[in-house]
Amino acid sequence: MDTLPDGVVRVTSPAAPDPPPGEGPRLVEELRVGQEEPAFGQVPDIAPAGDGGVWILDGEARQVIRVDGAGREELRIGRGGDAEDEFQYPRRLHLRGDTLWVEDLGTARWSAWSVQGEFLGALALPDDMAGGNASWTAAGLVGVERRRVDDAVVRWVGRWLPRGGVFVRRDSLPPPPVPEPVALQATFTRDGRPVSLAFPLPLAHQPAAVAELDGSGWVVTPGGDAYRILRVALDGTTRREIVREYTPVPVPEAERDAAVARLPAELRETEAHRVPTTWPPFDRIVPAADGSLWVVRRDGDGRTVFDLFDAEGRYRGAVGREVDLTGFWLHAVDREGVWGVLRDEAGRPVVIRFALEGAGP
Repeated sequence: MDTLPDGVVRVTSPAAPDPPPGEGPRLVEELRVGQEEPAFGQVPDIAPAGDGGVWILDGEARQVIRVDGAGREELRIGRGGDAEDEFQYPRRLHLRGDTLWVEDLGTARWSAWSVQGEFLGALALPDDMAGGNASWTAAGLVGVERRRVDDAVVRWVGRWLPRGGVFVRRDSLPPPPVPEPVALQATFTRDGRPVSLAFPLPLAHQPAAVAELDGSGWVVTPGGDAYRILRVALDGTTRREIVREYTPVPVPEAERDAAVARLPAELRETEAHRVPTTWPPFDRIVPAADGSLWVVRRDGDGRTVFDLFDAEGRYRGAVGREVDLTGFWLHAVDREGVWGVLRDEAGRPVVIRFALEGAGP
C-alpha cells in the first residue's frame, strides 16, 4: 500500500493461485427459492431484506414477492397495469429503511411501498433521467450516467432526492473517469446513404462505473487488459487505485469463433483479429454493504469465481471454486450473505443466498 505524489493510495496485490475447492474463503449455500413454490418467471432484481429474507422482483408476473429467511412467501405487492400501484416493465428494487422502491421502465416512475405492503405513492422520473443508469445509495441519492459505446461520452451525472411527490435534482457531478470502451465501427448503406454504427468488441473488458452504496463516490473499472480498479470521490478525484497481478486465461477456441460469428459481416471480414484470445481480467464489480468489493472473473478452468477485496482494497482471496457459479448473477452482499440469481436445469430463475466462511475478520 503506497501513497503516490498526487495523493492516490495504490494497493497492489501479487498474483496468487486459486486455492483448491474447500480451502480459503468459501461459499456455503443457505437458501434456495424458486425451484418450488413460489416459482418465478423472470427475476431482473432482488433486494435483501436485512433479516435473512429477500424481496424478489418477478418481471413476468409484474409483482414483488417478499420471502422470509426460510424461503416461505410472506407477501406480494403490485400487479400488471398502468395505475400508480401497478407495473408495466419493472426492472429494479431499492430498499431504504422501511420503504421499498420499485423502478418501472414502462411507466417511467418509481413507486414506494412500506415493508408491510402498503402503497405509499409514486414519483415520475425526470425527463433528464430517462435512459440512464440509476444507482440508489444508502443516503437515498440517485447517481445517473449515460454513455454511448462508440465515443464513451458521458452525457450527464447527477443526484436527485424524492421531495414532495417529485424527484428534485440536488446537484450535478463530474462524470467518473471512465476511458473510451473498446468498440468496433462499421458503416452500412441504408436508403442510399451511409450510416455509421458501433458494436462492443466481443470478449473485451468494457469499462464501467458503479455508485458506492454509501453515496461517497464511484467504483470505476477502466477496462483494457490490466486488473485495475479505481475508487473515485464525488468531486472526480481518484482516492484509491487497486491493482492485482494476474495470469490471463485463454478463451476456448469454440467460444471465440462463436463471438466472431456474431459480428456483422462487414466487421467479421476486417476486424475479427481484434477479438481477444484471453478473457478480460474480470467481468464486473459489486460493492458490498461493508465497503468490500466482489469482483467477478473467470479462473484458469473457465469457472466463474469472485475475487474478494476488503474496504481498504486488500485482496482477501478467490471465492466460489467449491460451488458451480456458471450463470450465477451476483446482485448484493450484506451481513446476511451473498445474494444472486441462477437458472436451474429447467430454465427457471432461482434466488440463492450463500454464507461466506473462512474469510477472516
